[in-house]
Amino acid sequence: MPITIRLMYVDDDPDLILSRFIYSLESKVFLKNNNLNENVCISVSEYHLKKDDSFDSLIKTSKDNQGTILLIDSKLYEDQSVLNKITGEAVKLYLKQFLPYIEVIVISSKEIDGNCLTISKSRENSDKDVEEQYNDTLVPRIVDCVKKVQENLFLAEEMKKGATFDKYISDRIVATLNFNEDYSSITKNDIDNLVDAFKAIQEKIDEL
Repeated sequence: MPITIRLMYVDDDPDLILSRFIYSLESKVFLKNNNLNENVCISVSEYHLKKDDSFDSLIKTSKDNQGTILLIDSKLYEDQSVLNKITGEAVKLYLKQFLPYIEVIVISSKEIDGNCLTISKSRENSDKDVEEQYNDTLVPRIVDCVKKVQENLFLAEEMKKGATFDKYISDRIVATLNFNEDYSSITKNDIDNLVDAFKAIQEKIDEL
């Protein structure tokens, strides 16, 4: 069964060379060259951040576009007039709280702190040089993310077939993977139930 994995590039000032490169990943050649399942379809889209965007609007955008992999610029809103400045690294942390199965890659044209997994943007002039750099740095990360998304989707299908998880947990996980979860309705009691359920699952695993 074909699987569509959506890669969404998020930037307030898109890098046209980077954009051109990631759209090339929609080809079957990319899948073959990186030993990815041919049933996988990579669909690339872009979202141009607006000045009034916030963390919450990014969650909505990610859900609306079903972006399972986000490639986001680190230095957003260099314009000094923008009050709600956010960074790609901050977005990565924030999204993980609400969309835990989403994969986020941060890319930057600035100096990168050694504690971060942020990737450097290419400063090469020719498309060939850009392609070589991104094949060495960006592609392995994207391939890793694709495999993680594949695994999550596979495990979710297996989970629905068996009774390993509590139905409440399994339904919630599947809903999250399909971007159908309504986070506005989550209460402290819901979170406590999730924690208790995961503890019970961990105890079962420890007994194996």
